Amino acid sequence: EHVRDLELGAGWRAPRLTLALTAYSMAFRNEITPIGALSYLGLPLRKNVGSSSRRGVELDAAWRATRALTVTGNVAVSRGRIRAYTDDASGQTFRDVEPLLSPRLIANHALEYRRGMLGVSLGGRYVGRAYLNNTGNRDFVTPPSHVVDAGADVAVGRVSLMATMRNVTGATVYTSGYTDGVTSYYYLAAPRNLFATVTTRF
Repeated sequence: EHVRDLELGAGWRAPRLTLALTAYSMAFRNEITPIGALSYLGLPLRKNVGSSSRRGVELDAAWRATRALTVTGNVAVSRGRIRAYTDDASGQTFRDVEPLLSPRLIANHALEYRRGMLGVSLGGRYVGRAYLNNTGNRDFVTPPSHVVDAGADVAVGRVSLMATMRNVTGATVYTSGYTDGVTSYYYLAAPRNLFATVTTRF
């Protein structure tokens, strides 16, 4: 495969606020792309597509609201296209379709409060809808999702303890998947779960 990648970025920094913006344009020839099906070993099957592209913008921001509180976030908006994709099973050609597992919008946001030896955080991640194959068929998609995580850490001397609660709301999240052209199969994110880590320095 061959790709021409053009990227342009700009940044702005103030005492309490930092912004960074990046735009990109990727033009592929003979891209080796997954087709949305698995081999008998469970590996993603791939094929070449003659012409495809991915274009988008990414924005990162960090705001130090107070000495203890920081707000961060980033947003990625993208548009991927395959000029012509031929489905091997049916022989049908689909034109100007979105590549699979390429959500148009991904956004992350977080609050972090740190005071002395104590730190607390709350964050989330939104992922938009994505197709499970390259046909543009809305019957085979991962629905949009939003996951919230929370954490706390404390350090006393040489010992630190960190606890993280992931998927606080217990949301059902389809992280990825595949299709055989008839049925959609999904990979699920873990339900609400807790991680605890103890670190000791010698």
